[in-house]
Amino acid sequence: MQLAEENASLELVLDGLPDPVIWIDGSCRIYRANRAAVDTFGERLHSILGRPCYEVIHGTNAPPPDCPHLRVQATGQTERSECLNAQQEKTFDIAASPCGFAPEGSRGCVAVLRDLTGHRSAENALRSECHQLDGRAMHLELRLQELALLGEMEDMLQVCDTPKKTYSLLAHFAAKLFGEDSGAFRVLRSRKKFMETAVVWGENPPSVQRFSAEQCSAIKSRRSTDSLSGVFPCRHAGASSAHSLCLPVIGQGEILGSLELVLAVPQGTSGDLHSADAVRRRAMTVAGHFGRALVNLRIRQRLHSASIRDPLTGLFNRRYLDEILGHEVHRAARANRPLGVIMLDVDHFKLFNDAHGHLAGDALLRSLARMLQACTRHEDITCRYGGEEFVVILPEAPLEVACRRAEQLRAEALRLRINQHGRALKPVSLSLGVAALPQDGMSARELLACADRHLYIAKQAGRDRVVAGAQPAKRVAHALVP
Repeated sequence: MQLAEENASLELVLDGLPDPVIWIDGSCRIYRANRAAVDTFGERLHSILGRPCYEVIHGTNAPPPDCPHLRVQATGQTERSECLNAQQEKTFDIAASPCGFAPEGSRGCVAVLRDLTGHRSAENALRSECHQLDGRAMHLELRLQELALLGEMEDMLQVCDTPKKTYSLLAHFAAKLFGEDSGAFRVLRSRKKFMETAVVWGENPPSVQRFSAEQCSAIKSRRSTDSLSGVFPCRHAGASSAHSLCLPVIGQGEILGSLELVLAVPQGTSGDLHSADAVRRRAMTVAGHFGRALVNLRIRQRLHSASIRDPLTGLFNRRYLDEILGHEVHRAARANRPLGVIMLDVDHFKLFNDAHGHLAGDALLRSLARMLQACTRHEDITCRYGGEEFVVILPEAPLEVACRRAEQLRAEALRLRINQHGRALKPVSLSLGVAALPQDGMSARELLACADRHLYIAKQAGRDRVVAGAQPAKRVAHALVP
């Protein structure tokens, strides 16, 4: 009676457990199960009892290696394993222990199962989220590196004052930003309407160096074009550019050039670092920075030009003259080479202004500046000294050559014709003073002072003439009078 009550109490306890409990005899058959086991496998109790445990637990027709009964039979100890029920698509954690109460005293076992299906789904979801987070973290890290490189590039571009330095710096950072990809940066020459390669980078850069802007669809459409979707629409791309991209480089609304990439790694899947979207985004970001760099370079060049150029004539101003003449004197003295300096003045310029007005005077100075540039060599330096006075520096020109050049300028000035409202104005003449290194001085100050004195002598002697001389007492005697 007491044993029956204890068994009944045990049944109640077992049926109250949330996890399935199954007793297995020595023949691998189930001879007892609690209510949770019946509910878990969705069958009635009588349909479970007497069946092989692997049919119920694993859903197979033969015992697998991880069958709890076989493992306990082999070791005689408690065994724990994880199994998958193929029919129900459930995963169980199984703890099987030897049991001496099996029928006929056989060596059976009791198995406690825990359904891990929900846990595994949560783990898989968590693992997937972790993988996505890792990918996002990698993208974020690369984005931060990209922003750091772009910031460093912006800082270094601030000190670039020439196109050559700027293009070289752009190529340096493009190689870092695009990794194994190769590329080229091209400048749009607006007057001639062609694209000229300024700089290339990488192992396989675009081979075409120069082409018509009409061949670039990116320039014509002001949008990026690429072969990532199959066909490259730009005619300037080579046939070998299987994975290429071309973008316009725009600054302040104006097309300044183009950025072309040849990808070393083919297009990846969506979300990949080499996907079409990722490549386009990175290229558009870099192209935007290139555009701003070119605009800043243009502004700096204009500011520099404004600081050394005379706004009326376009010639170099006195500030530049003071800087460059000292440099040229030093270079000539070091190389033991001659250097000529011509200082010239428009005769009776005030009377010309009074008679015809300041607009006519400005037109005269501009025409004179064009004449001076046309009659001098490329290496000569022409400056507006102030008012109607000009200075011409003639590197490697001895005194005799400088005098002949001054005489040529005097004669050309007489041929200038200034028109005002369709009326030709009376031509003007020039007075010119010439000095040369080493005869007239060994410093910029001495040469300018000597040329100025010679100019004064020319004006005192009647104007419209060239004066030069080695000694102060002989300057008038050495005057070259036409």
